[in-house]
Amino acid sequence: MPALARPRTALVIRNPVAGRRKLLRFQRAVTAMREAGLVTTVVETGRAGDAIVLAREAAADIGVVVAAGGDGTINEVVTGLQQRAAEVPSPGVIPLGVIPLGTANVFALELGIPLDPAAAGRVVAGDARRHVWPGLVDGRAVIQMVGVGFDARVVDAVTAPFKARWGKLAYVFQSLRLWWRFPADRFTVRLPDGRTFTAGTVIATKGRLYAGRFLLAPSADPGAAGFTLCLFPRATRWNALKAMAALPIGLLPRLGGLRMLPVTEAEIDCDGGSVPAQIDGDRGGTCPVSIRPGPCAIEVMVAGPG
Repeated sequence: MPALARPRTALVIRNPVAGRRKLLRFQRAVTAMREAGLVTTVVETGRAGDAIVLAREAAADIGVVVAAGGDGTINEVVTGLQQRAAEVPSPGVIPLGVIPLGTANVFALELGIPLDPAAAGRVVAGDARRHVWPGLVDGRAVIQMVGVGFDARVVDAVTAPFKARWGKLAYVFQSLRLWWRFPADRFTVRLPDGRTFTAGTVIATKGRLYAGRFLLAPSADPGAAGFTLCLFPRATRWNALKAMAALPIGLLPRLGGLRMLPVTEAEIDCDGGSVPAQIDGDRGGTCPVSIRPGPCAIEVMVAGPG
């Protein structure tokens, strides 16, 4: 975590969410940033994709671009920063700050960013950073993972109003509903070196964690250019039940039949036609999916030592 010059200015891109409680949490974060001496400008998104544009068009003299929201908001901001790096001549490095206000906040948990809003605001105003290399799927950044199979079908089934009302329970309900109906998907994964694999569910992850604090890939490295490819066994109700039982007790990495391997790029096809994909816990189009590293690494503001 290199300690560099502290940012003096911040562009905070906020995803407005229903509920007074989250608004108060956000205001606490902004207050903490300003009390730490950070000149802070807040802009709100009005629809999907706005955060991408705002991050891409951020002024060169902005000290830090801050994503205030869940993993989906962070994904859009990082997508915009990656587009900026690819399109703007000598764009310079604009660090990413995170105010976690989402349901799972997996990216913040992965990097040790506090969930307390005031503490997160002080982290943004600090000087410690961590090198993170996002992935890319069809021009969209991947900050944590991309998946196809059972978990992607669950994400696809959770509507925004249902999620806003029930939070994480919305995913539990849809998991149980889909388990009863059980779609028996089968995927083929092709690697650039010619190797081919089949699986019932595929998750390509940048980090160790899944769905919050749950462990998925202990050896994953967010700073590496590639992914840890998690190939789950044949899609059956029994295999899905074992995975759901293993996840909350930290035993998912030991699941029988689960195979993990480091990859830089991968092509994932569904043998039974088009099925949903998920990117960072949000809908991510449909299979087939082509994953590869993004154009460059980013620097993320993180908690310093001590």
